Amino acid sequence: MDAFAADFDAKRALQEGCPVDIGDGEVRRLPSVDHFERFLCETNSELCTQLIEIEYANAQHVSHSSTVLPTGKLREKSLAELYAKKKELLEADKPSSSASGDAKSALVPKARVTHQYKKPVDKTTVLYRMSEGTYDGPLGKLQKWMKARKRVRITLRGRNVVNAVITAVIVAFDKHWNMIIRDGDEKLQPSVRQEAAFGAEQELSSCGYKEIPRSDTAVNGIPFVRSERRKLLARHLKCSLIKGDNVVAVHSL
Repeated sequence: MDAFAADFDAKRALQEGCPVDIGDGEVRRLPSVDHFERFLCETNSELCTQLIEIEYANAQHVSHSSTVLPTGKLREKSLAELYAKKKELLEADKPSSSASGDAKSALVPKARVTHQYKKPVDKTTVLYRMSEGTYDGPLGKLQKWMKARKRVRITLRGRNVVNAVITAVIVAFDKHWNMIIRDGDEKLQPSVRQEAAFGAEQELSSCGYKEIPRSDTAVNGIPFVRSERRKLLARHLKCSLIKGDNVVAVHSL
């Protein structure tokens, strides 16, 4: 069965097996390629040895060329070739001295032209005006207090009423009033649900809170709910993040 003949039937060859000419005119059919390889090793071991050596050499060449980078003199040679090509390209990009100004601008590479036109800066944003020191709004006040490391009082709200006040130094903030503070002293009047969540005294201490007696000095003008049954908690914050959604007011001390 000639594989290169016009009437070669691949399906028939696969079903009937691979015929092998032994040499004396007898044709032997083998069921698969594996049987053919086994038969070839038994009858012609020298040819099998040569095929194995060629296959091993090709595998070594492919793995070596794909993983090993040139070093030493070969590396210097490849870099020199790249540098020479780059130099040729730069010399080809240079306009002639006799060309006019318009011709020179037309010969400038596109990559250089793109670097000449920078994206315009939006000077109407709050962050840009703050960086230039031309913003005098509430965020401008926060920026001045932050740069001066001045202590401020931050009033926070719960769901309906004011429930916490933090006295601290602002480290960073954004236009949404999200703030990072340090060295803060917090006073919290927890809601009924918060008190139930805290539960025992151990839960309070694990969060860093301590219950303090309610007095005019402790409240100090803070608009807490006037109720003797409500607890007043306090703790020190080395560093904390405050969400802008909860901020009611900020003023300096």
